[in-house]
Amino acid sequence: MDEYLAYGNIKLEPDWALQHPQDYLDVLAEIIPDVLKESGVSPDDVIGIGIDFTASTMLPIDKTDQPLCFDDRFKTNPHAYVKLWKHHAAQDEANRLNEIAEERDEKFLKLYGGKILDCSSVNGRGKKEQLYRRV
Repeated sequence: MDEYLAYGNIKLEPDWALQHPQDYLDVLAEIIPDVLKESGVSPDDVIGIGIDFTASTMLPIDKTDQPLCFDDRFKTNPHAYVKLWKHHAAQDEANRLNEIAEERDEKFLKLYGGKILDCSSVNGRGKKEQLYRRV
């Protein structure tokens, strides 16, 4: 999703890139059985399935480990969905975090190549300053 959320007519701002976590479950339920059938591999011979994400893929969950967007209260909130590697809607906030970290000579920046490229968890509703103070 890079223009509208899956539910409702909620338009996303520029540089958003979201995915519905149901996509991952659908693959496990539909595609994996098809691959096994076509390949002739018995499900009894499968000991594991590897799942690969980029390091920046985030899936917001609740206390029961369910994705927030599965809850009707949050399905129209874009922050309740998986943010993909190409989600750069919080670049302005990431730039500000870089400035503050450089001013403070924070050592963690070296762990990220000297620069934070995006900080997608900032929601832009008054939480920015709190986050800056924590850095």
